[in-house]
Amino acid sequence: MLISHGHGDHDGGADALRAPFGPSLPIYIGSGDAAGKTCGLKLVNTETTDIQEASIGGTTIYAQPTPEHTSGNLVGFVPVETEGERQLLLLKGHSAVPRNLETALQYLAGTELQ
Repeated sequence: MLISHGHGDHDGGADALRAPFGPSLPIYIGSGDAAGKTCGLKLVNTETTDIQEASIGGTTIYAQPTPEHTSGNLVGFVPVETEGERQLLLLKGHSAVPRNLETALQYLAGTELQ
Protein backbone atom coordinates (compact mmCIF):
# COMPACT_ATOMS: atom_id res chain seq x y z
CA MET A 1 0.00 0.00 0.00
CA LEU A 2 1.21 3.50 -0.78
CA ILE A 3 -0.03 6.28 1.49
CA SER A 4 -0.19 9.64 -0.27
CA HIS A 5 0.55 11.68 2.85
CA GLY A 6 0.63 11.48 6.61
CA HIS A 7 -2.67 13.02 7.67
CA GLY A 8 -4.85 10.77 9.81
CA ASP A 9 -7.60 10.53 7.22
CA HIS A 10 -5.06 8.87 4.90
CA ASP A 11 -2.81 6.80 7.17
CA GLY A 12 -5.09 6.28 10.17
CA GLY A 13 -6.30 2.87 9.02
CA ALA A 14 -2.90 1.33 8.29
CA ASP A 15 -3.05 -1.14 11.18
CA ALA A 16 -6.64 -2.11 10.33
CA LEU A 17 -5.61 -2.85 6.74
CA ARG A 18 -3.01 -5.30 7.95
CA ALA A 19 -5.66 -7.37 9.77
CA PRO A 20 -6.99 -9.20 6.67
CA PHE A 21 -3.66 -9.20 4.80
CA GLY A 22 -1.26 -10.05 7.62
CA PRO A 23 1.44 -8.12 9.44
CA SER A 24 3.91 -8.34 6.55
CA LEU A 25 1.77 -6.15 4.26
CA PRO A 26 4.17 -3.39 3.16
CA ILE A 27 2.80 0.08 3.72
CA TYR A 28 4.86 2.95 2.32
CA ILE A 29 4.81 6.57 3.44
CA GLY A 30 6.99 9.58 2.67
CA SER A 31 9.78 10.02 5.22
CA GLY A 32 8.73 13.65 5.73
CA ASP A 33 5.44 12.44 7.23
CA ALA A 34 6.74 9.47 9.26
CA ALA A 35 7.40 11.21 12.59
CA GLY A 36 5.30 9.75 15.37
CA LYS A 37 3.88 6.91 13.26
CA THR A 38 4.04 3.57 15.08
CA CYS A 39 2.58 1.05 12.63
CA GLY A 40 5.83 -0.16 11.07
CA LEU A 41 5.73 1.78 7.84
CA LYS A 42 8.33 1.52 5.08
CA LEU A 43 9.77 4.89 4.15
CA VAL A 44 10.14 6.57 0.78
CA ASN A 45 12.90 9.18 0.98
CA THR A 46 11.22 12.56 0.53
CA GLU A 47 14.45 14.54 0.79
CA THR A 48 14.71 14.04 -2.96
CA THR A 49 12.14 14.27 -5.74
CA ASP A 50 13.61 11.25 -7.51
CA ILE A 51 11.20 8.47 -8.42
CA GLN A 52 11.81 5.44 -6.20
CA GLU A 53 10.80 1.80 -6.54
CA ALA A 54 8.70 -0.07 -4.02
CA SER A 55 7.39 -3.63 -4.13
CA ILE A 56 3.89 -4.70 -3.16
CA GLY A 57 2.81 -8.29 -3.70
CA GLY A 58 5.61 -8.91 -6.17
CA THR A 59 4.67 -5.90 -8.29
CA THR A 60 7.09 -3.02 -8.61
CA ILE A 61 5.40 0.32 -8.17
CA TYR A 62 7.00 3.74 -8.26
CA ALA A 63 6.72 6.55 -5.74
CA GLN A 64 7.63 10.16 -6.37
CA PRO A 65 7.88 12.71 -3.59
CA THR A 66 5.79 15.77 -4.42
CA PRO A 67 5.99 18.05 -1.39
CA GLU A 68 2.81 19.95 -1.96
CA HIS A 69 0.20 19.14 0.66
CA THR A 70 2.72 17.88 3.26
CA SER A 71 6.50 17.50 3.31
CA GLY A 72 6.08 13.74 2.83
CA ASN A 73 3.47 13.90 0.07
CA LEU A 74 3.78 11.15 -2.55
CA VAL A 75 2.22 10.20 -5.84
CA GLY A 76 2.36 6.64 -7.09
CA PHE A 77 2.79 5.13 -10.50
CA VAL A 78 1.48 1.59 -10.99
CA PRO A 79 2.27 -0.39 -14.13
CA VAL A 80 -0.83 -1.45 -16.06
CA GLU A 81 -1.36 -2.96 -19.48
CA THR A 82 -3.89 -1.51 -21.88
CA GLU A 83 -4.47 -3.14 -25.27
CA GLY A 84 -1.08 -4.85 -25.01
CA GLU A 85 0.77 -1.64 -24.19
CA ARG A 86 2.48 -1.04 -20.86
CA GLN A 87 1.57 2.26 -19.24
CA LEU A 88 1.91 3.85 -15.83
CA LEU A 89 -1.24 4.75 -13.92
CA LEU A 90 -0.85 7.87 -11.74
CA LEU A 91 -2.27 7.65 -8.22
CA LYS A 92 -2.72 10.95 -6.43
CA GLY A 93 -4.26 11.08 -2.99
CA HIS A 94 -4.93 14.73 -2.36
CA SER A 95 -6.17 17.73 -4.25
CA ALA A 96 -7.67 20.85 -2.81
CA VAL A 97 -8.03 24.53 -3.38
CA PRO A 98 -5.01 26.24 -1.78
CA ARG A 99 -5.89 28.83 0.86
CA ASN A 100 -3.03 31.25 0.27
CA LEU A 101 -0.16 32.04 -2.09
CA GLU A 102 2.34 29.87 -0.19
CA THR A 103 0.21 26.72 -0.45
CA ALA A 104 -0.74 27.54 -4.04
CA LEU A 105 2.96 27.61 -4.93
CA GLN A 106 3.50 24.28 -3.11
CA TYR A 107 0.67 22.67 -5.07
CA LEU A 108 2.04 24.06 -8.33
CA ALA A 109 5.54 22.76 -7.60
CA GLY A 110 4.20 19.29 -6.77
CA THR A 111 2.01 19.21 -9.86
CA GLU A 112 4.91 20.20 -12.08
CA LEU A 113 6.94 17.28 -10.70
CA GLN A 114 4.19 14.85 -11.68
